[in-house]
Amino acid sequence: MDEGASPVLPDAYGLTDRGLVRPVNQDAFLIDEDLGLYLVADGMGGAKAGEKASALALDTVHRHYRELGPSAELDKAFHAAHAAVRAHAEADLYCSGMGTTLVGVHIAAGKVHLASAGDSRAYLWAEGKLEQLTKDHSWIEEVGRRIGLCEDVLKKHPFRHVITMAIGVDSNLEVRHRRFEPPAGSRFLLCSDGLHGYVEEETIAEAMGSERSLESRAHQLVEASKKAGAPDNVTVVLIDL
Repeated sequence: MDEGASPVLPDAYGLTDRGLVRPVNQDAFLIDEDLGLYLVADGMGGAKAGEKASALALDTVHRHYRELGPSAELDKAFHAAHAAVRAHAEADLYCSGMGTTLVGVHIAAGKVHLASAGDSRAYLWAEGKLEQLTKDHSWIEEVGRRIGLCEDVLKKHPFRHVITMAIGVDSNLEVRHRRFEPPAGSRFLLCSDGLHGYVEEETIAEAMGSERSLESRAHQLVEASKKAGAPDNVTVVLIDL
């Protein structure tokens, strides 16, 4: 790169849909390509409270990066969002108990900082393979698989949608995060469980490996959720390095 030249920014596209069953959409996403910040949140706690939790979490993380610039860190921004959502819930009885999952990446100079809380996920498509980058904070991951339940049982288990961690819910927050440098040409998918909870991984991999536009791939994934009945809100953010 020539001295003084601007770095090449990733291409990104986001899409959210309330699905076929839920009356409102509590999901939200954020894309700020200039900051290299990409986020997906899945709110909970009643219609308006869930919407408020997801929007407030995104706004807090975004503000953390705008104010701190290069010294900002994604895990610390998640903790700031946790404090903001809890404070709002305590101040507004209508929002009591609200919370949100949160997953995001910050990309700078080819390096990625990934963070998650809850069961919204990040996937990587690189060198022809799809890899789930995040591990859900969920009953399935933390109990079901540990006691040896098979995948067929887990897919139908009544606790399959129970999460064990979220922004704003408990006094303590565990943020799973890591830094890494992906291969050139990598693609990322951030999504709520309205996608991965109902769409097979093979279908996700097919969309991620397609040479169609980002917008087309995003619509392909959302439509796959709708074909599966779309009982939940569904949100996807696609990022091509």
